[in-house]
Amino acid sequence: MNSFFQKLTLIFSLAMTVGLVSCQENNLVFPDRLEKSINPDMSNSNGGNGFLKKYTLTTHGKAELSYSTDGQLKNIVHNPGVSTSHTTYGSGYSYFLNSVVKIMGTSSYGRVYDTERLLQQTIYSLDSTTGRCMNTYRESYSYPGVNYAPIAHTEEWNHEYDAQGYIKKSTNDSPGSWSGYTNGNGAYFTYLFDAAGDMTKITEIDEHGKLKSKLILEYNQNIIDKNPLNRGWAAPGEPYLKIFGKPSKHILKRIVKKTFPGN
Repeated sequence: MNSFFQKLTLIFSLAMTVGLVSCQENNLVFPDRLEKSINPDMSNSNGGNGFLKKYTLTTHGKAELSYSTDGQLKNIVHNPGVSTSHTTYGSGYSYFLNSVVKIMGTSSYGRVYDTERLLQQTIYSLDSTTGRCMNTYRESYSYPGVNYAPIAHTEEWNHEYDAQGYIKKSTNDSPGSWSGYTNGNGAYFTYLFDAAGDMTKITEIDEHGKLKSKLILEYNQNIIDKNPLNRGWAAPGEPYLKIFGKPSKHILKRIVKKTFPGN
């Protein structure tokens, strides 16, 4: 195991430990207790990659977002205050030098986080100069039964950017055949931006090199998006963190998806 994966394992082990402690204390937000070592370059706009923005998103559908005093995204709670027939789940973020760790957990039946389960752990590895995410490493957990240990599914993606700072390609580099997004190792997505700075097309290629799907994105060119999300990330991305290069500039109007099942 090379030093890079040793570092990933260390961060995940620390995040898991903190998460388990927080579960015992009925507190879903476990990663914020990790010691933070923030890259100073990540506190400004940095070509669209910074975490601090003039406009702060606090509600997105049924998700509620909260931030630390320095403006970084700290927690997300989905379905807060739902009825007992639903599930409340949330994510916590921790910031390290050149990486961000995200932990997602769940609380069943609308209780106050007393029955949470670990759902996902994700590491976003950042370029030390640009702050852009170069690698996404994620472990997702399934539970075959109440008294059974969780089963971990691992996936990994490498991201490339063009000279202007827009994301260009995401490639599946998962160690196994399981993936929740594509058919397996070697599959990839390409992204196309227009002259106005909007992402207009996402193309998905499976691990055999065959076209699987296309997303066509259309925008209202008269309205600037004051708090753009990472829309349309087919590969495991992050809707809220500004770490995937320059975002689209205008309000998204329509998405058209074309699939190619014959391939």
